[in-house]
Amino acid sequence: MRAGLGSMARAAHLCCAQRPDGPGTCRFFRRVMLPRDSFVVAAFAIEVATHGTDAKGRTMKPMFDIPPVWLGLAIVLAWTQSRFFTLGLSLDYPVTQGIAGLLIGGGIVLIALAAWEFRRARTTIIPHQTPAHLITHGIFGVTRNPIYLADALILAGLILRFDAVLSLPLVPIFVWWIERHFVIAEEDRMRRVFRAEFARYERKVRRWI
Repeated sequence: MRAGLGSMARAAHLCCAQRPDGPGTCRFFRRVMLPRDSFVVAAFAIEVATHGTDAKGRTMKPMFDIPPVWLGLAIVLAWTQSRFFTLGLSLDYPVTQGIAGLLIGGGIVLIALAAWEFRRARTTIIPHQTPAHLITHGIFGVTRNPIYLADALILAGLILRFDAVLSLPLVPIFVWWIERHFVIAEEDRMRRVFRAEFARYERKVRRWI
């Protein structure tokens, strides 16, 4: 069902884009889709909101498919669980709150150090883009993915801060998702671009810690 709706939405988008009078007055969209199938129209709206196309009409990466969005989603889930689904479980002790502060603070420091190295190297910090330079010094000499590691630390710290005990499994799930969805693809790009240099780097420095 979801794939079918996505296909119909893309078909409507293509129809509108090919008309000389533009998508705003597309007859197919106005006279067929709007009155007869509002659910397909909703799917079309979601498709446009979350995907972009380049000048040749090719599908680009989702505009909101970036790690901070996934981190934010995990944080919202943890906060919601802590407010409404505690099941009487708690780790709210002074030592736990202290650990939470260390995790959050450590994550912020890691992000700052990584951002500084990106700035020094004058290369992109944005996922889905190919960096101009391979950074191997500073914090990147300790871990190949300091920002993603920082995200995991911040998530773990906030879960403890919220006392969201049932949300602790979100941390390994988040790490797994980031690795599968971002890290592997980024490393494949760097292997193609930097070749032997990256091969030496990944033998020397671990992916996480």
